[in-house]
Amino acid sequence: LEVKGFPIRANELAKLINLVEKKELSHKQGRDLFLEMASNYLNVEEAKEKLNISGQINDEDLILKYINKVLDNNPQSTQDYLDGKSKALGFLVGQVMKLSHGKVNPSLTSTLLLKELNKRIKK
Repeated sequence: LEVKGFPIRANELAKLINLVEKKELSHKQGRDLFLEMASNYLNVEEAKEKLNISGQINDEDLILKYINKVLDNNPQSTQDYLDGKSKALGFLVGQVMKLSHGKVNPSLTSTLLLKELNKRIKK
């Protein structure tokens, strides 16, 4: 494939990379958009619209609402983590991802979840 025949314009590829670098899109969302853009000669916005991708949620207050709901709805897993069962953390992160339909930033979610769990340890 020559650069001349590449289906994505350089400025659109740069936009996509920038969105992933700034964590406005997850790597998976970026990959999905890239494939859609390349397959159908779309720009970033057209591909986002076609795939119904709105980007990652990075709003800490909103993520904390999801986290607290998950912790309140999963007292056994919360207690398991507090008792030293580290696998419970992965389950809880997964529940937050499920509740948000995969839209929260997973790295930020893990960080905030650990802070919330540590607050509950001190209670």
